[in-house]
Amino acid sequence: MLNHLQGYAQDADQEQMEMEMARTTVYKVKLYNIATDEVVISRRMATYEGAAKMGGWPVEGTGHVIDLADLEPGEEWTPRDFDPTKT
Repeated sequence: MLNHLQGYAQDADQEQMEMEMARTTVYKVKLYNIATDEVVISRRMATYEGAAKMGGWPVEGTGHVIDLADLEPGEEWTPRDFDPTKT
């Protein structure tokens, strides 16, 4: 789920809340590979909605909270080989 709060900060607490709201949780994604007849882990991470758009499903327990700016523009997944520990 993409979370974003529009507007401007009126105090430090509100500014912190806005910064936190511009984040989302992404997960490793399992995909079915028709060519190999196997389930594989995508090289991208995605939100629940992104995983569904990719035709896959999120791997529970692999969630990482990231900045919305780390997602591909206009999408609900990260670039290939994204490392959430380096953000």
